[in-house]
Amino acid sequence: SVLTLTNPIPTALATFGRSVAMSGARVVVGAPGTSGGGNVFVYDLNNATPATPVLTIANPGPASGDSFGSVAVSGRWLVVGAPADDTLASNAGSVYVYDLDGVDPAVPVMTLNKPGAVASDSFGNAVAIFGTLVVTSATGDDTGASNAGSAYVFDLAGSTPTVPVAILNNPTPVSNDGFSNAVAISGMQVVIGASGDDTFASNAGSVYVYDLGSTTPLVPLTLSNPFPAANDGFGSAVKIAGTRLVVGAASDDLAAVNVGSVYVYELASASPEVPAFTLSNPAPSAGDFFGASLAVEGGMLIIGASGKDTPAYDAGAAYVFGPHPLDQDSDGMRDAWELTWWPGTASHGPLDDDDHDGLVNLLEMAFGLNPTVPNGGNLTPLTQEGGYLTMTIIKHPGAAYEVQSAGTLTPGQPESFSATTTTILLDDTTTLKVHDNTPASTATARFMRVRVTGAP
Repeated sequence: SVLTLTNPIPTALATFGRSVAMSGARVVVGAPGTSGGGNVFVYDLNNATPATPVLTIANPGPASGDSFGSVAVSGRWLVVGAPADDTLASNAGSVYVYDLDGVDPAVPVMTLNKPGAVASDSFGNAVAIFGTLVVTSATGDDTGASNAGSAYVFDLAGSTPTVPVAILNNPTPVSNDGFSNAVAISGMQVVIGASGDDTFASNAGSVYVYDLGSTTPLVPLTLSNPFPAANDGFGSAVKIAGTRLVVGAASDDLAAVNVGSVYVYELASASPEVPAFTLSNPAPSAGDFFGASLAVEGGMLIIGASGKDTPAYDAGAAYVFGPHPLDQDSDGMRDAWELTWWPGTASHGPLDDDDHDGLVNLLEMAFGLNPTVPNGGNLTPLTQEGGYLTMTIIKHPGAAYEVQSAGTLTPGQPESFSATTTTILLDDTTTLKVHDNTPASTATARFMRVRVTGAP
């Protein structure tokens, strides 16, 4: 079924839905045009009345035109940008952080501002959050050139959470580049769109990927528009989940004027700057702006086409690709991984053992191995921690892992391995750590194994 959320305070030009975000069952909707400079509404999809907001957040410093309402949420943390806030200077912008599990979730626990803020910085025009790391844009920043743009990273768990831990300046600043018009983060990977970049054509666009965990955190991987043409707007929307990066070029003219295209990258591949594949507008017509907005959830990729004229002029549409948009031959292995090792995907199945080392291709992918060279050794070494057998797995894109334990390997006995006899200690984007529930000292024998399946 479809749940429709409508503006609880319907007023003209409220622009309810201009920005939306989701974390678990929490849905957050911004309405930056409401009276007082904007409102934000928080919904709980598990609530008995999920279409009724459980929390309404008003602009903390109400002033007309503040545009309070660009939103990002991760667990308990909600980040709201007000890019036209005038507290420090006219349209300098502010970003507010809320603890949705706190004593008073409608009151910000801290305010983030751009160091050295000046008029028209537009700090908070776009925001993103992963865990406690917050990325916020300053599209009007003049470092290097007028409106060249910059981005700022904050750590809410740091000792000085209102001081940026990283400042990402436009690496090739030119006026009106639009650097940080779109931002995204997953783990330590920060993605910055610059839809107005002119490197290969006027406003053709570029995207920059920063690895904050690397030895060169301020040196980005540059993704150039694969088919640059004037006003393509490549980078006008960006989303990242794990190592999967999706980039919108909503004004791309490949099929018709402003029909739009979307490019999918696999950052863990041997050539991360090359698109793994391109998603074209399924029903192209001029002015569709396919790729104007993006969402990645599980194995699904959702692409907005805000200018679609069906059933009415500029009525808009959204297209859902999946359940395996990165596995177009549906064999359980990501196409980008297969193309790293072989010229095509059709001749290499998940249960094939191309290098004859006893490990099928799916396991080679799941453990980051080369499927063309025989591998040996224990892929999942066990340790004993706190008296329990413990398995730690370094996760790789395209695989899903389930750790199971058992007390016997007796041939002919009923299957005794189960995940219900284990406890997950850590499960994030890079690592799965699980221990057996039976103390090793009390058991005659205990065994652990990992079940691997292909994931979107």
